[in-house]
Amino acid sequence: MEELLNFEIKVHLVEELELRIIKVVSSESDFLSYWLDSMYETDYFDRYMQGMLLNDYYKYIYTRSKPLNNNEILNWLTISINQFNTHRPELRKDYLSEKILTAIGPRFSDIPDSKPADLELFFETIFNSYQRNFHCFREVTLKAMDDFKKGFLGSFAKLSTQEFQESKKKIKTDLTVQQLGYLFRIFKEEGIITSKINQEIYEVVIESFSSKRKEDISHNTLKNHFESPERDTIDFWRQKFMQLVQKARKDKEQ
Repeated sequence: MEELLNFEIKVHLVEELELRIIKVVSSESDFLSYWLDSMYETDYFDRYMQGMLLNDYYKYIYTRSKPLNNNEILNWLTISINQFNTHRPELRKDYLSEKILTAIGPRFSDIPDSKPADLELFFETIFNSYQRNFHCFREVTLKAMDDFKKGFLGSFAKLSTQEFQESKKKIKTDLTVQQLGYLFRIFKEEGIITSKINQEIYEVVIESFSSKRKEDISHNTLKNHFESPERDTIDFWRQKFMQLVQKARKDKEQ
């Protein structure tokens, strides 16, 4: 990673994404042991890529851009966006297979009753998940380019991303995290919010709102309540929506 700190960018974003996937699935992490215990739970990697990896990738773009000038950022992002065509998963499968299988092969050989087919199945599970979620990372990269053009990213910008975020005052609400999570879930399901990436919704809520009990909302807590709302929370909003309907009727009659 030290070479990534040099001003000459040698690794662009899709390559960086590949390196991170190779590292995390090849290292002494929970990935391999979890997969061996739950071999056919294929959405495990989907959840990781849509959550932690996507969030880390998003943060990396803004952190990596800080020491660069605007011309360097523009060149870096332009080449990176082009890599979403030149480095599509199906075009990089052989490369990823070699790197991942070479790295984890010795660990498999130490596992009792392990079979070569298990090793191949492990890679196919990783690769298929990466292929399914590849578009999410492209959308985040396009958003970074849009932020750069708006002046929110870059060493010559009026506001750095961090300063821009710190300058925003959060809207205080009398809602719990559970209630905020379900509210924004409804907004998405009803098409009021058109973002296809849940991560973007979480980031906006966390950065813009405080809950009834906490100034800073936990990402994981919000995500859990967004995806799995509790019955009490649904009942709360059912009653609140009825009150809002009555309020709208009164306003219309005035």
